[in-house]
Amino acid sequence: WYNLKEADVLDTRTKLGTSISGTYEHPILSVSDRGDLVFKRLDQLKVGDFVCIKYGNRIFGNQDFISEDSAYILGLFTGDGCATIKNRIIFSSGDQELINFAFDYFKDKYSYQLRKATGRYDYEICRQDIVKILREHGLQAVYAKDKEIPDSILQSTKPIVVSFLQGLFDTDGYVEKNRGCVCFSSSSEKLVKQVGAVLLNIGIINHYYTRPIIKYNRMQYYLEISGDFLLSFEKEVGFRLTRKKEALKVCLLRTRNTNINIVPNQHGNIKRVWQFLIKNNLKPSLKIPLTFHKNILRYINQNRRPSLSALRKFVEVCFNISPEVNKLEEFRHLKRIVNSQLFFSPVVSIKKSKDTVYDFTVKDVHNFTANGFVNHNTLIAKAIAGEAGVPFFNISGSDFVEMFVGVGASRVRDL
Repeated sequence: WYNLKEADVLDTRTKLGTSISGTYEHPILSVSDRGDLVFKRLDQLKVGDFVCIKYGNRIFGNQDFISEDSAYILGLFTGDGCATIKNRIIFSSGDQELINFAFDYFKDKYSYQLRKATGRYDYEICRQDIVKILREHGLQAVYAKDKEIPDSILQSTKPIVVSFLQGLFDTDGYVEKNRGCVCFSSSSEKLVKQVGAVLLNIGIINHYYTRPIIKYNRMQYYLEISGDFLLSFEKEVGFRLTRKKEALKVCLLRTRNTNINIVPNQHGNIKRVWQFLIKNNLKPSLKIPLTFHKNILRYINQNRRPSLSALRKFVEVCFNISPEVNKLEEFRHLKRIVNSQLFFSPVVSIKKSKDTVYDFTVKDVHNFTANGFVNHNTLIAKAIAGEAGVPFFNISGSDFVEMFVGVGASRVRDL
């Protein structure tokens, strides 16, 4: 990491709710008008351009000193509990299943029985050794708006991370049956964004948004999981709480909107592959259902954009008709996109601001993922200048091209 000091930055936000701040020349992966994956500088992006959000990195820590049940308790207490300055821990819940789990956990692990507190749904832990252990595990004595995922969880193995998420979703998560989605809500912006990043890492795309709570004059923060990613959520995380688990099963049985991950600007590549099959007299339209054939024509004519699942089906169908199609670069490109685990989200806002900028250098590939955005790093010289506290002049060879005699030499002297 290199500190480049304060600089002009562009705050870029997508429709998915993901955001990134970077210097004007910072490159992120985007989709060109021809459908190619290209790195674009932040100052080259426009509202409406599609950027690539990576999911399914599956990078986890190796700490395992917390058991899965302890991680689940931390999730429950982060959602519906708190550590107080009086060295007590309060857990508030009206779900008897969660209360029973907490009672059994502390009885089996610490031979301790939760005490009923004054609040209708409140239970408390007053034994100092237990309070100390839970605090060492990362439970903080903070207001609800300042809650976050403990470092002990973020640095742990996948089963422990998932157990913590189950505790969070069993308390602050819920199923919206009418809208066909799973939601998570909190008054802590940091907690919601952390949960979103962890879900992305696991392979679950989620939509981040905010709403004002006028009654309390504050913002509430939300994550929403829908479409194909509901199945991923059930498989990878899910609920432990029976009533929420059953609600999710009902939601999955209903028709869901799978046109969430739309792949932009692929009409030219789809057209080239389809024409290849027609020119080779393979009669592809006769070998697929009429509805899908109509959709392919819509993709080619730009009347509709394919979802990732539809593009995957197109790739499979074309290869089954003729494996020779794999010779086409356009087909191989579509196949790479299908297997890339990228989500394509349009940019909805770009704002100028100032912030402290850090340069993250990665050996060899120079690619890394930040908040889902695929980034590229080429600024090692500027980074070293920033660390050394000396000026950095960013000038390329094209700056010295001269239309009139003597201009190039003058620019060299100016430098």
